[in-house]
Amino acid sequence: MGRQLAEDTRQARALELAAAGKTYSEIAAELGYADKSGARKLVQRALAARADPSAAQLRVIQGVQLEMLMRAVWPKAMQGDTESVREAVRISERYSKLHGLDAPAVHKVDVQQHDERVARIKAMAAQLVEDLERDAVTSPVTNVTELPAPDPYDDKYPSDPDAA
Repeated sequence: MGRQLAEDTRQARALELAAAGKTYSEIAAELGYADKSGARKLVQRALAARADPSAAQLRVIQGVQLEMLMRAVWPKAMQGDTESVREAVRISERYSKLHGLDAPAVHKVDVQQHDERVARIKAMAAQLVEDLERDAVTSPVTNVTELPAPDPYDDKYPSDPDAA
């Protein structure tokens, strides 16, 4: 248990240093690694332990940055420094938004389009449907040619009805 706690602490510190813009070499020096490869692996393990890759990793880094900022302004905010209180509230709001802690805002949009062109197109479409239905019922059937049923096993269908 103690070993895991020490590893977690090192990972958290490595993330803080990475969030502060430190290079892997600088992180290695501060955490006692021989070279930057150990620091790079530590940061990667820390990111993997806290979130999924890519956008989630960036979210973790930004969260760590916000935590560091909060720690920096918190003492003065607790002493009543008005500007520090404002900053703490802004940091808290950003942290909540970053991690989805706030209820989503609900927006209702009611769009009504009263465009004369749309009304004309609808009227023309209705008239076209009416004309097609009327013509389909009243038009005489002419020029009907009876075709033989195609053989489903034959891949060559007659193209000329008289050829069959």
